Amino acid sequence: MTVNNEERILIDAGLSEEQAAVYGALLERGPQKASNLASWTGIKRSLVYKILEQLDNMGFVEKKGSEGTVAVFSPNHPSLLLSAFEQKEKEMAMTKELITSSLGQLTSKFNLLAGKPNVQFFEGLDGVE
Repeated sequence: MTVNNEERILIDAGLSEEQAAVYGALLERGPQKASNLASWTGIKRSLVYKILEQLDNMGFVEKKGSEGTVAVFSPNHPSLLLSAFEQKEKEMAMTKELITSSLGQLTSKFNLLAGKPNVQFFEGLDGVE
């Protein structure tokens, strides 16, 4: 799958390559059926439905159509990408704090497993020598 500049931006913002292709096609061509998106992106229709569901859960697309009709998917405003990226930044910062606060305990476990540090205690005259 060839990635264009706009899709590269979407991938850098956190979308998968397939998600970027589908969302990019919606931005370029407007509201579409999954079958049209499959044709334009080269992604199998069954996978396009899964990707559209993911994008819908992320808030990037909106599904329109009543039950028993073919659904049409519309792109939501791209500004949501920045919001999603900022949310991921917050999550990464929290994860970094958690790792930093747990590093001592994790290092201790590693050292015990690896036999480090090798501390020996001596008593009596042997300890003085």
